[in-house]
Amino acid sequence: MKLVAFIQNRKIRRLFEFPQSLYSHFLLLIPLIASQFFQRMFHIIDNRFVGILGSDALLIHNVQYNFILLGQLMSVATTTSMLVFWKRKEAQGKQGSLFLIHFLSALILSFLCAVVFFVLRSHLAEHFEISSYLLQLTKQYFIIGIINMVLQCIYGSIEGSLIATGKTKYCMFFSALLVAGNLVLDFISIQLFFTQENRGIGAPLFSIGLSTTFLLLLVISIGIVIIKREADGWKRFPIKDILPVWSSEIGIAFVRSLLPLIYIYQLALIHASRGFIVSYQLTLHLAYLFCLPVGAGLQIAVSNASKAQSEEKDNSQWFNVFFYTALLPTFFLLLFGALIPLPLIKILYNYEVPADHFTFIPVYFYACIVGQIGHVFSIPIRARKRNLVMTKNFLISEAGVLIGITQILIWLKQATPATICWATMAFTATYLFLNSYSLRKILKNEQQLRFIESASV
Repeated sequence: MKLVAFIQNRKIRRLFEFPQSLYSHFLLLIPLIASQFFQRMFHIIDNRFVGILGSDALLIHNVQYNFILLGQLMSVATTTSMLVFWKRKEAQGKQGSLFLIHFLSALILSFLCAVVFFVLRSHLAEHFEISSYLLQLTKQYFIIGIINMVLQCIYGSIEGSLIATGKTKYCMFFSALLVAGNLVLDFISIQLFFTQENRGIGAPLFSIGLSTTFLLLLVISIGIVIIKREADGWKRFPIKDILPVWSSEIGIAFVRSLLPLIYIYQLALIHASRGFIVSYQLTLHLAYLFCLPVGAGLQIAVSNASKAQSEEKDNSQWFNVFFYTALLPTFFLLLFGALIPLPLIKILYNYEVPADHFTFIPVYFYACIVGQIGHVFSIPIRARKRNLVMTKNFLISEAGVLIGITQILIWLKQATPATICWATMAFTATYLFLNSYSLRKILKNEQQLRFIESASV
């Protein structure tokens, strides 16, 4: 009876009403999905061409790629912060100032990280056991990677502004330009500098690295011109209102970049046949592709929910669109992956999963479904500028639960693919619980505050 009453509740039914003009919402979402897909292709293309130069060049390039990866994670934080504020009532006439603050904040943060990595570049080259005769070349190549990290972080402020203004087609265009330009310039680099007469890796490697620098500078310059045209004004926006949200998102970015490295280290210690890390990485990559609709939909939903919250309007509209265009497609894709994971991995990656890894993969996909539901509750929390809550929830879930349970299983000598998959399920279930609990608590506090204000009047 309670379930029937819940389903018949007018507010609940309104949440799941089929949105009008669903086709236009899909048109807005598809460029973002394509943009994120193209960004994943960027590294694959570089690796294909750098691999021609030999294993030493491939090692050097993949070490410096971590700089760019950190820049991408920091750029996501900047993008999310931009989306929280851009459409809010208090940002009217101040979008230009809002963009400038995020742009400069991203520049300052990435520059500080660049100084640290510049100082440590010799240590990093030695730690990853780069051949001694290539150490000088490696340190120089790392400088290019550090510059690209700064540019990648700055690009986040560009992307966030474009998504917030509804110009998602430019995000797709920029990502496609980066991939196509990378493909062409990498090919030219190999053809010009890696010939039968000259087999040195320095010139082609630097050419490939600098081609990324050139392409990022190009899209950033075009993006600034577009944003300057689209911003509704340049009135001053208070920096103190932005910093708590932006710094919290940066905290999430650092957690998401550091903790997976610890988890990968743990996976090397479990009892499994050789190659479990390969099985895990391929499963992770496939799950990421299936979650692209939610990843793209979150960015639009945060912006729309933040606008509705600031104007004290009905929040059901963003949920309707997010549910049908992002959550539902991702749910079916992950369910599809959970039901037939082994044939999918074989077809897409030409990889035979060892028998003792079988149990891990479907449970991992089911855990991802739980995690996507957890993301739903994160949207109104972020819309209320309570991003610090999200940092805390993610830290507890991943560091406390996932890594904690995995480490206990390792100590007990019970860590196998069949057991650690449930650590992943516990991680996403905790993330869902904490987000739902935090949102209920925030809503309850808001309700009490409104009651107090109405009573005082």
